[in-house]
Amino acid sequence: MDDKEKGRDIEEVENVSFEDHIKEIQYDKDNFDAQAFQDKFLSQDKIRSTDNVAMALMKTEEIEFIVEDFLADKEGVYIEDRSSFFYIDSGVEIVLDFDEIEEALGRPYNVYDFLVNLSTAVGRALTVGNKFVLTTRLVGIEMEVDEEPGVT
Repeated sequence: MDDKEKGRDIEEVENVSFEDHIKEIQYDKDNFDAQAFQDKFLSQDKIRSTDNVAMALMKTEEIEFIVEDFLADKEGVYIEDRSSFFYIDSGVEIVLDFDEIEEALGRPYNVYDFLVNLSTAVGRALTVGNKFVLTTRLVGIEMEVDEEPGVT
C-alpha cells in the first residue's frame, strides 16, 4: 500500500460535540491514564473535528476575577482549575470587553495586560480595540475585523 492509499484510510472525519469533547478532556489527577489519553488523541485512524476554542490563562488576581465574573456563568463555556492556571474550553466564541472588565475591576486593566497571562489559545485569537476575541470564524472572510462579534 503506497502513501496515497494509506492517506485514504484516515480521511474519515469524526465530528465531536462540545459535551462529548468536555467529557473526554476532563482531568481527574487521581484517575488520569496518560497513555490512554495519548492513544486516543494522537491516533492516526481519524481526523477529529470540533468547533471549540480553548485557552490556558495563568492565574493572577485579575484573571481569577475575569474567570469568575465574566466567563463562569456563560453557557457553552467549560472552566477547569488546574492549580497554577485555568483551562477554558468553549463551544462558542469567547469575547472579553476590557472596557467593561476594567470598570468592574475598579482599576486600569486592558486587553494587552490580559494577553500577558494568556499562555496558549486554540482558535483564532485577535484583538479588536480593547476587546479580546477567540473564534473559529475566518477573520476577513466570515467577519470584518471591525464587526461586533456575535457572542459576548
